[in-house]
Amino acid sequence: MAGARGRLSSVSFESNMPRFALDGLAHPIVQAPMAGGPSTVAMTVAACEAGALGFVAAGYLSAEALGDKLVAVRERTAAPFGVNVFAPPTGRADPRSVARYTERLRGEAEAYGVALGEPRHDDDGWQDKLALVRELPVPVVSFTFGCPPADTVARLRQEGIAVWVTVTSPVEAAEAAAAGADALVVQGAEAGGHRGSFRDGLADVGLLALLQLRMRR
Repeated sequence: MAGARGRLSSVSFESNMPRFALDGLAHPIVQAPMAGGPSTVAMTVAACEAGALGFVAAGYLSAEALGDKLVAVRERTAAPFGVNVFAPPTGRADPRSVARYTERLRGEAEAYGVALGEPRHDDDGWQDKLALVRELPVPVVSFTFGCPPADTVARLRQEGIAVWVTVTSPVEAAEAAAAGADALVVQGAEAGGHRGSFRDGLADVGLLALLQLRMRR
């Protein structure tokens, strides 16, 4: 990360900043962070300059590549923006479930002439990315596919960083609230298969019902 840190020192990120709130924006709209390519620097900057909250998607990037993106955004806009980080799963996957899933893929792999490979754990550079967003710091950090531990949330909030957590069920919402999240990014069943769930075996709930269930708590 030496290259990224060198570039970070050449641009100004606000320190001792007040906690971010959507009502401070000209338009209370959040640009969705889309990992894997769709979320570009240009998209983030355009959202910020239009008065919304732009987001940088950290998923699948190395910490150094993320640092380069953050510098590129800050060089082009002075507006606040957020960073979305994939939270690592808690616990190990059930080996029997992994084996069954592997068998379901075997036929397709053979059709394409590729090997299935071996399962491996990957936390997507979790610690390095946390260190990076705390060092800058950025106004908002959101988490998807997991809820960070309460001590992680507390450390980020101590730096003035607002912490958002993606949730898809009342159980996940309660867990994120208990961890100290400033905001919940609620996804209902309408979002389809690509939701940021992190607790298995829970019933699908529509967005409006999920919001009502959460508000009753």
